[in-house]
Amino acid sequence: MRHTKLMEGAREVAKRLSDAGHQAYFAGGCVRDLLLGFEPKDFDIATDARPEDVRRLFRRRVEVGAAFGVVRVLLEDGREYEVATFRTEDGYEDGRRPDHVEYSTSADEDVQRRDFTINALLMDPKTEGIIDKVQGRKDLEAGLVRAVGDAHRRFREDRLRMLRAVRFSARFGFVIEDDTWAAMKAHASELRVVSRERVVAELHGIWRSSRPGRGLMLLRESGLLGPALPFLAGVPEEDLLALETRLARLPELLFEPDPLFVVAWALHLDAVQAAPAEPWAQRLVQDFKLSRSLARAITDVLAWRSVLCAPEQSRIGRCRQLLIAPEWATAFGFLRAREGGASASAEWWRTAERELREHPPALDARLGGDDLRALGLAPGPAFKEILEEVELEVLEGRLETKEESLAWVRAKA
Repeated sequence: MRHTKLMEGAREVAKRLSDAGHQAYFAGGCVRDLLLGFEPKDFDIATDARPEDVRRLFRRRVEVGAAFGVVRVLLEDGREYEVATFRTEDGYEDGRRPDHVEYSTSADEDVQRRDFTINALLMDPKTEGIIDKVQGRKDLEAGLVRAVGDAHRRFREDRLRMLRAVRFSARFGFVIEDDTWAAMKAHASELRVVSRERVVAELHGIWRSSRPGRGLMLLRESGLLGPALPFLAGVPEEDLLALETRLARLPELLFEPDPLFVVAWALHLDAVQAAPAEPWAQRLVQDFKLSRSLARAITDVLAWRSVLCAPEQSRIGRCRQLLIAPEWATAFGFLRAREGGASASAEWWRTAERELREHPPALDARLGGDDLRALGLAPGPAFKEILEEVELEVLEGRLETKEESLAWVRAKA
């Protein structure tokens, strides 16, 4: 088992707890990932130490979930670890958080409150021995996502767990166990009580996984798709199946998260033929709590949709405007996901990009508002049209200097 700097820091935190007479185990996703051969992105530590004990032992800390016994411990070099007190939970009136938390000294009790067996494994930091009270290791080996205990109860406690089951299936290629799947279908409509921010975070996790198309299939077949993305209600099944195929191409794009999310959202809106108008950007911000920059980027890509998908029917200057636009790489990723990297349109764009590099237009010949005012033209709606037409003429190679562009405007005035 590979020992990273992050893991060594977790050992240091656990050792300080155990030296003070407390139990301390690696818990949850880090244990799962270690057993699957993945490098954990974080380490959580479960302990019988109460929050006040953790505060005494660690000077640098942030209490991110004091009501739930969670303290984030910071080491001197900036590494962070969540230390959570063993606990039992009860009463989930909001379908997300427990109304009552009781601290425990039993690791056995603590794992029973967790979501899925593959996330309920503990590891002894000293021996690397696995403590498995829920047959989680067996489910890991079988490739199963299974709720701990009664699946209906787990999902009533936290409806977001249904989306997490889909995310784990999409990430690892695991099958959702039959009883867990049946409970997801029974409670799917209850996802509507979960905040949009948390739903979006899980959707982004599904889209970043290695099997986002599988994720959409599970959302569709479980009944979670409508509550998660209401604007897809009424989309014909054949279009949703096409969307699954398009999402399955996302891992091929090798994008960083932000452009990947832009492409994924654009694909979903494209499935309902959503217009790239400003109200859609506003709706994404309001309904899904996306940042304004992300919503704008999504609608910017959709605004190029007709040019992207049918470049041979578009003016060459418009195509070249896209090639030099900041959103070009993301827009081309949208096209590759939508139609496939070997489509005729994708090949057309590759050729056009190569030709533009080999024969770059004289971009300095473009004009600005000050140039038009110097010609005596009054600012107004026509300004934008004139500047746009000059840029198209430049990109198509008919204007090569600013003087030629100014003369062109004088002749048109």
